[in-house]
Amino acid sequence: MIIIHTLLIIANVYYLRAQPENNTTICPLQDPAVMNFRKYLEIDTSRSENLYKAVDFLRSLSSEIGLDFAVYTPAGIPICVLTWPGVDPSLPSIMLNSHMDVVEADEARWKYPPFAAHVDENCNVYARGAQDTKDVGILYIEAIRRLKKQNAALNRTIHITFMPAMNFTVMGTGGHGFLMPGDVAVEKLQRLLDVMLNYRKSLREAVASEEPTNYGPYTSLNINIINVNSWAEYAGEGTKLEFLRQEMESSATSVDDNNPYWVTLKNTINELGVKLVPIICPATSDMLFVRNYGIPALGFVPVFRTTQKLHQDNEYINLGIFLHGIDIYEAVIRNLGNLPRIL
Repeated sequence: MIIIHTLLIIANVYYLRAQPENNTTICPLQDPAVMNFRKYLEIDTSRSENLYKAVDFLRSLSSEIGLDFAVYTPAGIPICVLTWPGVDPSLPSIMLNSHMDVVEADEARWKYPPFAAHVDENCNVYARGAQDTKDVGILYIEAIRRLKKQNAALNRTIHITFMPAMNFTVMGTGGHGFLMPGDVAVEKLQRLLDVMLNYRKSLREAVASEEPTNYGPYTSLNINIINVNSWAEYAGEGTKLEFLRQEMESSATSVDDNNPYWVTLKNTINELGVKLVPIICPATSDMLFVRNYGIPALGFVPVFRTTQKLHQDNEYINLGIFLHGIDIYEAVIRNLGNLPRIL
């Protein structure tokens, strides 16, 4: 298999100023960064018609900070680009990426409404997108807000980008509702689901044999390369397989001393008292595209002591941990933005 390297902080690392999940201090609800984060979370971007509400919100933040703002719609879906021009435009720029869309949430399964950005007694904010990845987008913006307030001037241009799988269509024998024809769509779907679930059982056994943070040695059912064509044939005639996204190549970004971007990131994080452990990305990401163009790409999220809830019910993040993420990104962006020309 081809290995894609990304970077995450392991859950049990120690960061001097990070707060535990059960935070007993007063919640910083009036902090401007927290207020912006909650406003962003309240926009239900699981619905495509609400994406432009997020665009308008990001445009207003960009204007506040004094960043250039542009919207592109290459596929009819908005992509926002906020730009902070660098002192030396001849240097390659730094792109800080996240996505503004989120997966759907079943409100009946949540403690609090998933788009209310409710803050509980432990200072945890619950909302869809709190971990994936509306937190990251606001952390980028607020870190740059701090740098600009300090009148910092970075050598490299910084771009903050906000970005907006495979479907089965199963068709069966038609007919009036009073008929009971054989081999209807639901029967074909059941055969398809049976073979998929059998495959998934073997994957769960592989997961159980690995360390919790070692995502690379196994394939996930809904993300990586799977022989779905044979499954569609097994379901029967009239089964249509359509890829909304299919990638057959995945280049790698090195995480060694020959990559100055990695070295800068690693040294910056280490200086903050955090141990950084490179792992294989547990899912495909937007970085796959730029890596295949030969552009180095690293994934990093400064979220500590937090139960992973990506695409799950009751997604949350502690506001103290969120605010400390701004401290970390401030240092990372400053050092990457001032990285000298690479010969």
